[in-house]
Amino acid sequence: MAVLCNRAAFHQDHMGLACYALIAVVLVVQVVGLLLPQPRSASEGIWWTVFFIYTIYTLLPVRMRAAVLSGVLLSALHLAIALHTNAQDQFLLKQHQGQKHQGSSAALVLHEDREKHVKLGSI
Repeated sequence: MAVLCNRAAFHQDHMGLACYALIAVVLVVQVVGLLLPQPRSASEGIWWTVFFIYTIYTLLPVRMRAAVLSGVLLSALHLAIALHTNAQDQFLLKQHQGQKHQGSSAALVLHEDREKHVKLGSI
């Protein structure tokens, strides 16, 4: 990219196109990077997403609207792919429901512990 940008024939107008092309490449890398890893995990690639959003906001000379839209798109892609690839994971839904009803994952563990003891008749 640096070699391409330092040529005499490279105009300033082309820099905008190069930046938007780089955002498109980042989107593709994000999707591929989230679909490939095995074993799968709901938190896989979160640091990529954060790093890419930070890089787009701070280092690319694009309009703020484009930076915000690409950040929202990267976040939405990460969320959608993580939910889709981990749809069979029964503990993901349990964690969500437990945090919603109990307020934290520690309360979920205590709640599940109580349920086991109640079923066994120890409480």
